[in-house]
Amino acid sequence: MGRISAHTRTRNERAVRDAMERILSGCLGEDPRSGLKTLADEAGVPRSGFYPRLKPDGTSVPGPYQHLATEFARRLSAVRAERAAAPGCGPAAAG
Repeated sequence: MGRISAHTRTRNERAVRDAMERILSGCLGEDPRSGLKTLADEAGVPRSGFYPRLKPDGTSVPGPYQHLATEFARRLSAVRAERAAAPGCGPAAAG
């Protein structure tokens, strides 16, 4: 992935944050597979931007949206825990 302009990066971060809110609020349904692929697809950004890359000298460089991936994972985990603890939710409620 080549360098992106500050404008594009800002626009993409906004798209990722908007997609994150839609996913976490349940607007897209209860998909237990929700993850970075879903987030990238919903935001319209390359999934590779969520992961670090290696430079030719072997050093790691954070992806442009890696901090958002960390935030999403933390928030998704909290939402799942909250839903599992709510009465009538989770595998035990099925049956």
